[in-house]
This record gives sequence, structure tokens and C-alpha cells, in this order.
Amino acid sequence: MKVSVILVTWNVEGFIRQCLEALRQQTFQDFEVIVVDNGSRDQTISIIEKQYPEVALVRNRENEGFCRANNRGISLSGGDYILTLNADVVLDKSFLQSMVETIEAGDRRKGMLSGKMLRQDKVTLDSTGLILSRSRRFYDRGAEQRDRGQYDGEKEVFGVCAGAGFYRRAMLEDISIDGEYFDDNFFFLGEDFDISWRAQLYGWKGGFVPSAVCYHMRGSSEHGSKFRQYLSFKNRYFLMLKNDSLTNVLLTSPWWLPYDAARFVYLIFTNRLVWWGLKEVIQAFPSIRRKRRVIKAHTVVSNRYIRGWLR
Repeated sequence: MKVSVILVTWNVEGFIRQCLEALRQQTFQDFEVIVVDNGSRDQTISIIEKQYPEVALVRNRENEGFCRANNRGISLSGGDYILTLNADVVLDKSFLQSMVETIEAGDRRKGMLSGKMLRQDKVTLDSTGLILSRSRRFYDRGAEQRDRGQYDGEKEVFGVCAGAGFYRRAMLEDISIDGEYFDDNFFFLGEDFDISWRAQLYGWKGGFVPSAVCYHMRGSSEHGSKFRQYLSFKNRYFLMLKNDSLTNVLLTSPWWLPYDAARFVYLIFTNRLVWWGLKEVIQAFPSIRRKRRVIKAHTVVSNRYIRGWLR
């Protein structure tokens, strides 16, 4: 099996048909589809069982989060390459073909690829890879821009969006910690930056493949803005505590310190969930420290190299 498509679902009856139909229409057909459902209460499971018998379905009793569900799916898969796919993403018919051809013709240390992800209108860019800023904010490259071909060249990128992230299995196995590919502490949001940063530290590289096009419909998540703020808050510190270096933290403090101070004060008074996030960071610190030690023991690139990616 060349490719394993891991699709995490949670109450996505309005998206799942379009997503799976696009997979059926792929020009490249040597792949399996594993759906890990996080306790859907709508018709998601019924639709899959009745209309898509080729899909391997794993049913969780509750919402275990994007990270843990993906980890379970990856552990059950057999592909040389892994595509993590959101239910609200529709692949162009040549998406898998472009990804497989690119990764097999390129550098063996190219461990993750991003395609050109467009919004539903098919003209607005959603992601062409990931950018990490000096203030440690994370962005999708090209997001919100009108697609005029400005990103149509293949390019090395810091990381890839896990909504349609194409990964070499050898890379995922190399960077896994305690059987986790994505860090379970993240639940979701920012987990793709974490895995990308860790991969970079281990000496793996990311690439952008403009011929691999997909469309992000958006709207599959039922979580509100307050909950997403809380996840963004805690996951930001998980991300830095695990992967950042003291040297780079100090050298870039004029960028991240003012941002963090203002944001912390604002969120503490406007979102009570942030207090819970702060508690989680403190409680998880022993686990984070242990993972950091593993990452640092496997780091093969310099602080200067990572600073070169900060925008």
C-alpha cells in the first residue's frame, strides 16, 4: 500500500460525502482510507457504512481530539506515505498522484509536503505551507490572498497544514515520541506546527507542491471562538516549551514578549477558559519537559537554522 489516508470525523454529515467522493475519483488509486470517528452524534457513521464500504471505520466513544484520533489511525495504517485529511477538504483528482510523484522523485529527507489549499471559492488561498513568526505566532503561507499564481513554484517550506498534510511514514516513525506522532496534549490546533518544528529539528524538510490542489470548505468544527482561544493559548506554550531554544527565545524576545504580555492580560480578563489552559500547561510540564529532552537529544540543526525560518 502506497498511501494511507487518515480522516478524523466528528459530526460532519454535511461534508463527508463530498470528501470521500473526491477520494474515489483520484487518478492514483493505490491507497487505503481509514476514518477515525470521534463519537459523532449525527449521520456521519451511517453515511460511511452504507455508502462507502471500502473505508475502514474506527469508532471512538467520545471526542478524543484530532491528535489522538490521527495517531490511532496512523498506527493502524500500512502505507508508505500518510495523508491526514479533514472532512471539509475536497481533493482535486490528481492530488495524490502529484504528491506521490514529487516525494518519490525528490530528496529522501523531504518528509512532508503541502499542496495548494484553496478556499471554497477556488480563488482565495487557504494554505501553501506553514510560517512561524518571530513572535511565535503561526500562519498559513498565502492565507487570504487571491491566487494569481504567485505561489506556483515548488518551494521548501517550514511545515504543512495537517488538514491535508502529506507525510513520509519514515519521518513520522523517526520523530514519534512514546508512540505519538501528533502530540496528544494539543487535542487540536497548532499540532501541525508542533510536528513540523520537531521534524525540522530532526533534520527533515518540508516542501510545497503547487500541482496538488485541494479545497477547504471550512465549517466542520463545532467549537466556538472562546474554546479555540483557549486551545491556541495553551498550545502556543506547549509548542515553545517543547521545541524552542533558550538562545532563540532570548534573541527574539523583542518580538514575542510584548505580544505575549498584551495577549495574556487581555485573555485572562475576557476568557475564563484561559485559566484552565494555564493550569493544563502547569500540570503537563513534567511530560513536556521529558518530551523536550527527547527532542533535544535528536536535534541535528543549529539555532541559526531555525531562526532562518522565523518571519
